[in-house]
Amino acid sequence: MQTTSSDNKWALLAIDHNTNWIVASATKDAKANTVADFLYKKIFLKFGNPAEIISDRGTQFTSEVLEEYLEIQKVKHNLTSAYHPMSNGKTERANGVIGAALNKLAYRHKNKWDAYLDQAVWATRIWKHSVTKISPYFLV
Repeated sequence: MQTTSSDNKWALLAIDHNTNWIVASATKDAKANTVADFLYKKIFLKFGNPAEIISDRGTQFTSEVLEEYLEIQKVKHNLTSAYHPMSNGKTERANGVIGAALNKLAYRHKNKWDAYLDQAVWATRIWKHSVTKISPYFLV
């Protein structure tokens, strides 16, 4: 993603696989400490600790820092298969949906995509899911 005027370059995203509820945050980097902070502030404090999380094998997710943090929080960490992003297909689809929404919302302001991230996430929360016919708002 393009670096924004507020120096954000990354969007961290998490999705609850049961409800399709998406949580996202714009960040300046994607280091392990940033990921741990995102998990703590955006997920654990608001929803409690999940039993497990699934992530890809990026260095920020396989770092000792994050592994120790998740162990302290008693959260099991499952890693997807290497070079096979569809093993975490729900998250990959969510990344695509949020990216497409940001492209539309920030069309004229590419360097301010972070200002539109909450709107993009909100839009995914109110859409009725094609399988459940219920929006994540009604499931959370």
